[in-house]
Amino acid sequence: MPAPDRRAATPDIAVGAARLSRLTVHVLEAVDPAAAILEFTRANHVDHIVIGARQNSMLRTLLGSVSAKVAAEAACTVTVVRPARSASAAVQEGG
Repeated sequence: MPAPDRRAATPDIAVGAARLSRLTVHVLEAVDPAAAILEFTRANHVDHIVIGARQNSMLRTLLGSVSAKVAAEAACTVTVVRPARSASAAVQEGG
């Protein structure tokens, strides 16, 4: 069996490294965090937002959440990451 040609994989690795170098993380503090995130994405030509979401509550349902507003209004792709359900919650729900 011939040895694999490692030169063929080099361009893919270079492209992947170039994409990784574009990853940035920013912390924003504002009275209206969703508006601050949306303004930052417009000003900096962001192409993908990854944002966390907390567990649901009645107050958050009535007032809306930051992640829901960002996902609804952003001009780019938004990935909302939710926390894993705890084992006790799954048992209580019968799952």
